[in-house]
Amino acid sequence: MRQSSTKKGKTGKFIRGLIFSICVLFIFYLIIGYFGLTASQKTGGFMFSWYGMFAVSIYVIVRCIYPKARLMNIFKIKWFH
Repeated sequence: MRQSSTKKGKTGKFIRGLIFSICVLFIFYLIIGYFGLTASQKTGGFMFSWYGMFAVSIYVIVRCIYPKARLMNIFKIKWFH
């Protein structure tokens, strides 16, 4: 039993690392692609979806680093004491 649990842990770390790498590359792709946008694309609804993709990628990276992190925990932080 001990072997299967350690193998499962290694597989989970590998998958989280793979997802982390893909999200980091996707963020670089978004940042590089941002400079190729025209002025009309930057002012239109396209940027709304760009911000959404960027935010989701950041959230997935945070979840890979801190698996127990939840979106609602961000809002529970006392920003102003």
